[in-house]
Formats: sequence, structure tokens, C-alpha cells
Amino acid sequence: MYQTNYIETGKKLIQDIERDAGSRESAWKFVSREWLPELRSKPIEAGWSAADVTYGLAAVMARVNRLLGAQSLNRDPYLQNRRSEIRNRLGRNFFLFMEEGVLDVLLIKDFQENKGKKARIYLERQWLEDFKQKLFAGNALMAPTLQENFQLCLDGLQYRLSQNLINLQEYALADYLFDECLIVLIENGSDSTKRVLHYIQTHWYHYLTSMIADPQLARATFNEVMTGFWKRIDHPQKAGRLYLENRLKTYLYRSMCNAYPRQKEVLKVGGDPHLPGEFDLIDLLNALELEKYPDGLPPDKEKKVPKDRWATLNLSYAERQAAIAHLTPTCKKLFELDADGLRDVVIAGILGYSSEGNVKNQRWKCNAKIEKFIQKLRKTRP
Repeated sequence: MYQTNYIETGKKLIQDIERDAGSRESAWKFVSREWLPELRSKPIEAGWSAADVTYGLAAVMARVNRLLGAQSLNRDPYLQNRRSEIRNRLGRNFFLFMEEGVLDVLLIKDFQENKGKKARIYLERQWLEDFKQKLFAGNALMAPTLQENFQLCLDGLQYRLSQNLINLQEYALADYLFDECLIVLIENGSDSTKRVLHYIQTHWYHYLTSMIADPQLARATFNEVMTGFWKRIDHPQKAGRLYLENRLKTYLYRSMCNAYPRQKEVLKVGGDPHLPGEFDLIDLLNALELEKYPDGLPPDKEKKVPKDRWATLNLSYAERQAAIAHLTPTCKKLFELDADGLRDVVIAGILGYSSEGNVKNQRWKCNAKIEKFIQKLRKTRP
């Protein structure tokens, strides 16, 4: 009845699952008979049992029935409106969807019942390299940033699972974890933020702007949404850390829909906002700041009282010269900007940091290095 080719077989199975109860039962019997041995291989290799896989398969069958509207009580508007899109997504490779789905059930169960002990080991071993390649292909210097912070990504995923913020539909658990990685990388600072925003622009821009026909309006709306998204993560304030209830792509798309009417009015009244053509968050924020204050930064942000970095250290001339020579280029530049009396918001833009908080953190590190160097210097003296 079914062809041996997985892709074509999967499409036929989907048609039967949607058709009627009898065809649906035959389809699932075929899956249990023909596909189950292969569906077991990866979970069993990772340490789960055959019984675990059977449990996972039953859960995925129920999920597919719900996605394809096979359950008579299903009245979910989200699913009803997106039936064709969901069918096409599952039909690209239904076997792979089932294989990932079984693993997802077992991973979620381990997070919920065992604090993710087995799941974390599996995910770091199997998914981390794929994520690094997806985000940092051709940039080996940036890849370690994700590796160093991957446990934070898993922490975010575990929290969302514990709060029932992830409800798997047509997407795999890997997609939700990837979203967490994007957020963690933005939290990490300027360089990784730029990489994330480059990824979003390269891979999601067409989807996010698909409801806007005017290219200029699409660009302006996209820039507004991405600026707001960055601020929400980098300056969480009372709202706390951002934990999504949907895919990040869905969150941004809804933000685009909300921002579009407002941006349309802005362009209608004020014309061309003169935002940068190539999207870069630091350049964009600078452009918005300059647009708001065309004669320069507002008075309270221009200057602060210049700070003599060395006055409180009580150093001799020789010690001061030795300390200056020991400074890293970053610390030396930061101290020069401090001596010029520039405020942290300006220094952040000059040094390429994503926030004033990063400047304060770097200053603290530089001060600690100086104090440690001076202590060591004085101990070596006779």
C-alpha cells in the first residue's frame, strides 16, 4: 500500500491520517510495524529503553492527530488557520518529524522528572555543533561563545518547560532551544548580538516583513521591532528576563504586526526616517539617538566630571608608568575616554558595547587588574 521512499510514504501517511478513522488506523499500524525499529535506534543509543520509545511514539501520534485535525473535538483557531502550512511542513519529511518527535517527548520528560540530567548530556553532544555551524559558520572565533554559554541556553529551556511555556506543535524542541541560544547570545554582549541580528536579518527578514508591501516601510518597521527586541533583552528592568511563550520568529512577527500601523503613520507624517541601509544594531541606535537630538546628545549625556583614574591609588611616578604599560588596549582606551569626561552611554557606542552596563563591567575588570598588578609589583620590590 505504501511506497518504500520515506518522503513519498510520509505524504501518503499524512493524507490517510487526515482522511478518516479507518485510514488513520491503517497509517499508524504501518508506522508501528515498518518505522518503529528505526525510530528506536537513536533513543536507545542515547540510553532510553524500548518502552520509553513506545511511550514517545504514542505521544507523537496524538500530537500529529491534533495537528492534522484528526481529533473531532479540535477547534483550535491557530491550527485551523494554519492547516495547509502545517501539512506542508510535516510532508517535507514525515519520518524525520516522527523521529525528532519521539526524542523530543523523551527529552521533555527527562527535564520534567529528572531535572534534565540525561537530556542535557544528549543535547550538548548532539545539538551544540549543529547550532554553532548554523550561527557561526566561517567564524571560528565566535563559536566558543555559544559553547561557553550553552548551559545557560539549557537553563532557559528547562525553565520554559517547567512553566508550560513550550507547547510543541509543528516545530521541534531544537527550534525552541535555538531561540534560547539567540537570546543568551544577545545577553552576552555586542559581538554576539551583531551575529544574532545578522542571522535574523538574513534568514527571517522576508518572513517578518511579508505583510508589508512598501520596502521602505518594511525596513523602518523591522528596525523598530529589532531595536525594541534588543532593549527588552539588554534592559529587562521590572519585566525580568524574557521567556517566550512562542517561537522567537512568531514573537517578532506579532511585534511587526503591532508596530506596522504606527510606523506607517510616522512615515506618512515625517517622511524618510533616514535609517541605515545595512542593519547594524549599534549604528541603528546611534542613528535613532542622532535623529532625536540632531545637534548632538542631550546635555545630561554629553559630559561628566573627568576622572583621574590614578588619584586614588597613591602611586609613585614609576608605578603609574608601569601600570599604564601593563594595561590592555581596551582598558587603556576606556580610561582615556573616562579622562575626557564622556558618559558611559557614549563610551558604549565608541567601544562597540551593547549597553552602559557592559562599560561599567569592563571598568571594574580593568580596575581590578590595575590593583592586582600594583600589589604584585610592590611585593617584588626589595
